[in-house]
Amino acid sequence: MNEEIRVRLLENHKNSSFGEIITDGFFAKSVARQMMKDDEAMTSEVVSGIFSNATEVLNHCPNPHMTGEFKKTGLVIGKVQSGKTSNFIALIALAFDNGYNIAIVIGGNTKELLTQNVTRIESAFSVNKEKLVVLHSKDNHNLITPEQIRRWINNGTKIIIVSLKSPQVKTKN
Repeated sequence: MNEEIRVRLLENHKNSSFGEIITDGFFAKSVARQMMKDDEAMTSEVVSGIFSNATEVLNHCPNPHMTGEFKKTGLVIGKVQSGKTSNFIALIALAFDNGYNIAIVIGGNTKELLTQNVTRIESAFSVNKEKLVVLHSKDNHNLITPEQIRRWINNGTKIIIVSLKSPQVKTKN
């Protein structure tokens, strides 16, 4: 468990529009350690692969230290038990280590699935509340205000908001 995680950087990482990406920051190290602690199948090589994929995705995101208007949206899709959650958690960890302050996760279409995602994210990050706050949109809606979000960011606290996607409207044929 004390193994150092070395992220395999893909060749095209060198041509990234993001710039140099910190892959061994506080949040990435914390998440990598927790992944290996929570699951015996998560060897350092597996975790390195997950973070390598996350680094590749972050390469396509706007660098938060640059100025200008950026319009990019990402989406994680996949089969059940395919590693979606581990991959987006690694991406969020890298994003936080590289200047992002807030992440929004659309975590399912039922309150039970939303709660499950919040629990998994909290467990994966396993850091104190001064460094990161994870907000359940149904249970913490009163804390999700512009003023409170600004307060956390100004105090150096990173924020993850986990919300429900809109329920699908069923139509009659």
